[in-house]
Parts: sequence; structure tokens; C-alpha cells
Amino acid sequence: MIKLDSNLAKIMNAIYTAMCLNYDYFGVIMGDEGLGKSRGILLNCIDYWYNHLLKMPAPKHSLAINLVNFVKNLEVGNRMDFRALDEAGDAMDAQDYANKMNRAIYKAYTVIREKKFFSMVVLPSIFDLNSRFRKRRVKLLINVYKRVNKICKNCKHEFVEIACPKCGSNNYEKGYVCWEAWNKKKLLEILQKNVNRDIKSVHVGVKPVCSGIAYEYEGELMDYYTTLKDKKTDEAINDLKREILNAGTTNKICKHTWVYLKRTNQWRCRSCGFEVDKNPFEN
Repeated sequence: MIKLDSNLAKIMNAIYTAMCLNYDYFGVIMGDEGLGKSRGILLNCIDYWYNHLLKMPAPKHSLAINLVNFVKNLEVGNRMDFRALDEAGDAMDAQDYANKMNRAIYKAYTVIREKKFFSMVVLPSIFDLNSRFRKRRVKLLINVYKRVNKICKNCKHEFVEIACPKCGSNNYEKGYVCWEAWNKKKLLEILQKNVNRDIKSVHVGVKPVCSGIAYEYEGELMDYYTTLKDKKTDEAINDLKREILNAGTTNKICKHTWVYLKRTNQWRCRSCGFEVDKNPFEN
């Protein structure tokens, strides 16, 4: 949870004040993989925004971990609702898809602006975004640069799981992330200093407006976030299985002969073994 007197809380309070004047807001959380951008910053921000500022539980449609669901979440909600896209960088690994992703985010911003949403995306780098978009639309950049794992008070083992995997204890020192932030004015200075640089960086002599630490989130959204992550992992495994099986048949696309598995409530292809949750015969 965000401490009420922390710098991160002050940022959220300032954004809330601005949005009460009928503004929209778009922010980016960046950092290398595994530094805790989501659990350290994003989930804490969503929880604080709803529970402390809007005085209501955080709805599930405030968070998505793929672009399709992010766009679906934009269809519902009220002014000042939070809309987050986690792991947006996963969709930018391939250059052709990165271009589509950037175009989609740019179009999504039209909805965000009209509905006056507060939106944040999680990326490895601000420079993954289209140059025009990051200059004109991004009003807040938070860079997560360090993660400190939980430390078991019994066996001193460092871990990120819910309980210590070594001794099973729930008695631990909380993990946290270290972050720094720039507002739109400072971000424009960073972008300008990177124009002629081959290797882009946010550390080009522009001082952050504030910084701090944030403890790993353990609130009500955690179960839902874990479910989304597990589902994404299952989908990735199925995609990999399909690619391998198709490669083994001289790259021919399987036409799929579906059979229903009552035990798991899934559909499986007799030919390639690919499994889906949704009935493939329904449009």
C-alpha cells in the first residue's frame, strides 16, 4: 500500500486535482524486466486511486495485460476511472507488431481523452513509444531502477513469492522498489537530449521531480492480477505448442478437428493437440 505521506501519494494527489478540473492523464511506468514495475508501482497506484481518492473498490476492468483487453476496458467506465495496460512491452518485441501497437495506443488515447480517464502503461522503455506520442501525450514518467526482494526473518532467504520457498514462513521483511519520476516538462528535456543519441537513456542530466521507494503490493487486486498472469502464461504455452506442431508438419496450418473435453471444460484438436477454452464452433 502507498503511504499517505509518500512522494508517490503526492503524485497521485496532484493528478487527481488536475483531473477534477476536467483533464485526462496518461503516464508511463518503465524499467528493466523483473524490477517490480507492476507490483511495486502500478497496482499500488490503482489501489490508491480508487480506495483513497475515489473512495470505492478498484474494479477489475481497471487493469489489463494485453492490448485487446485494454481496449475493451476503455469501452466502460466513468470520468476519472483508471485504465492500465501492464506488460505492453511484450507486444513490441517484433518490429512489425510494435508499429501496430503504437498505432493502437495512439488511437486508444482518443478514447482516454474524450472519457477523461487516468491511464498508465508499463513498458521497458519510454523510447518504445512512438516519438510524437511520447512528446505530446505522456504527462508522467516513472522509472523503476532497483528491486529489493523480501527477506525471510527466520532463514534470511530472499524471495518474491507469497511465502518463503525455503522454510515456508510468512514472517518476512517486505520487498520494495526504488523509483524516480519526471513530469511532462522534464520529460521533454530528456527527449530533446536524446535526439542525436544512438543509445537512448533517461539519465541525461535532467533531475527527477521526485523519487522514493514503494513496497510490493499485497492488496485486493493481487488475486486478480495473478489470475491474469497465469492465463497469459497458459496462452503463451498453447501458442508455442501450436507453432512447434505446425512446424513439424512442414509449416502447414492445422485445420483442427475439435473434440470436447468434459473433465477440463476445454476443446482439443485431435490432429495437433491444441487446446482452447472457448467453443470454436461459436462465432
